[in-house]
Amino acid sequence: MLAYVSLKKIVCCNKNSYFSIILLLSGDISLNPGPNTCDNNSWDIFKKRGLHIIHLNINSLLPKIDEIRNIAKSSNLSIIGFSETKLDDSVFDAEINIEGFTLIRSDRNRHGGGVACYVKQNLTFDVKSYFSNDIENIFIDIFLPRTKPFTLGFFYRPPNQYNFLQLIEDDFKKLNSESKELHILGDININTLINDRKSIFEIRKNSPLGNSLPTLCKQYIEFCSSFSLKQLISTPTRVTCTTSTIIDHILTNTRNNISQSGVIDLGISDHNVIYFTRKMKKVKLRHHTYIKYRSFKNYSVTDYEDKLKLANFPNYLNFDNIDLAYSNFLKTLMSVIDSLAPSKEKRIKGRTQEWFDGEVSNLISIRNQQYKKFKKTQLHVDKEIFKETKYKIIKMIKNKKKLYFENKIHENIGKPKEL
Repeated sequence: MLAYVSLKKIVCCNKNSYFSIILLLSGDISLNPGPNTCDNNSWDIFKKRGLHIIHLNINSLLPKIDEIRNIAKSSNLSIIGFSETKLDDSVFDAEINIEGFTLIRSDRNRHGGGVACYVKQNLTFDVKSYFSNDIENIFIDIFLPRTKPFTLGFFYRPPNQYNFLQLIEDDFKKLNSESKELHILGDININTLINDRKSIFEIRKNSPLGNSLPTLCKQYIEFCSSFSLKQLISTPTRVTCTTSTIIDHILTNTRNNISQSGVIDLGISDHNVIYFTRKMKKVKLRHHTYIKYRSFKNYSVTDYEDKLKLANFPNYLNFDNIDLAYSNFLKTLMSVIDSLAPSKEKRIKGRTQEWFDGEVSNLISIRNQQYKKFKKTQLHVDKEIFKETKYKIIKMIKNKKKLYFENKIHENIGKPKEL
């Protein structure tokens, strides 16, 4: 089967809208295995044991979801967080799903803001509402075997939200009173790098440099100190032709439980990826995905009808309790079905999209090299070369995806079951 899709609403069913629907819901389609096209050696750091968590200001998730899916399938990531997703209710979950992950969304609109989080399906978690709707955030409690649960959060602070720290302070007091292990990632839009070399957390409070810090930076230092939060990122997370800043942060109150943290250069956005690995006791987790299905190998309509005739269905008019009658009927019917079409379990392999081929992978590799060169030189010409390749990748994926589905639809015209 090419696809099983579910639509919230279909207004019309003409040819153009049909093609649009198929393309829009392509994230819900199971495809044949494709090549492993993630060639960024930076992802090798996630081969170590632990819970690997990243965050990226993606600057619009929808047009970049195919590359994100490829990264998720090709690396050993446990939780993936995004800010500035630029989504709203018009974007279906199926359009931005990642196989093997559970999606959590907190949208603003298509023009800015928004937070999203993908949690691997072998992890147990609980979504929490610690903060008001005035703050763009997602918080979850993670439950690991043989250890206390810890809280993980993703924040996005718009540059013009000057009362951000005041808004979250009271909620943090409640959260801190629970004495939980806490880790926070996000685009906070507070630059902690002074003169491109020194962190604001390393400056003495009453020194000349400390007194000259912006008010927001001073408030941030006080806030982190009050709640025993340490900022782990010390490498620039956003580089332009004129400045290098650390505005994407990882805050933690339990540094000893983190084995590694840092920044990964990735040209998919104007921000870099920030990451950390939470230590985890060695427990065998079920990494593979399994599906349950019924085998119709020995099924036939005639056999089904014959077995139904032989089944011992009592006279349900004699039952005083309708629940017992229904339970008996269901049990008898299912025994017939199980005898002809038994349930089976099968492991399925991770797959990549067929349109995400070697040509796309090679161009991504070129883009990443161009981004590293621009980050080193900070020349405008290198930035323009990198940006041109970045937009070329988005256009190439879109065109290959469109062509793939057009060909599939053409091949299966007149074959409703396959389509």
